[in-house]
Amino acid sequence: MEIKRKFLIDQLEANGKEFVNYFSQFSETEASVPPAPEQWSVRQIAIHMRDTEEQVFLLRSEHALTGEHPTVAMFVQEEWSKEHPADAEAFEKIVADFRAARRKLIRLLRNTSNRKWNDYALHPKLGKLTVGVMAIFNYSHSLEHLAQLIDIHEKAVLKQINA
Repeated sequence: MEIKRKFLIDQLEANGKEFVNYFSQFSETEASVPPAPEQWSVRQIAIHMRDTEEQVFLLRSEHALTGEHPTVAMFVQEEWSKEHPADAEAFEKIVADFRAARRKLIRLLRNTSNRKWNDYALHPKLGKLTVGVMAIFNYSHSLEHLAQLIDIHEKAVLKQINA
């Protein structure tokens, strides 16, 4: 396996573990409270990460690896959330689902040959999305939401210290 590719997969794996670690530091109640108006709660971040991991990154990678270059659907979180409400789901289950999807994606990527790494799916707006490009997008997306989560955690710790 190419060194850059291995590094990317290792980073995705470590990043998934970091998410789970941060998620585990919030109770169901704490996770449900947005840190400020117009900001996502930890629960909303977890739902979004689970949904995009399952319905975007994992699913598109699986489709691309068929070798048939399928067209993949657009994913709009707001529409998905309306059609698949997660209000009744336990926070723990959402986190477990994210963890399972990330682990499945990591196994898939580790078992993908160099030739298959360049297989692709067709996106209506972005065009060809290779398995490798999707892995890079996933990592970038994960970093963005991990930064949100770290910020929420730091503010919660400071609030507790200063209480």
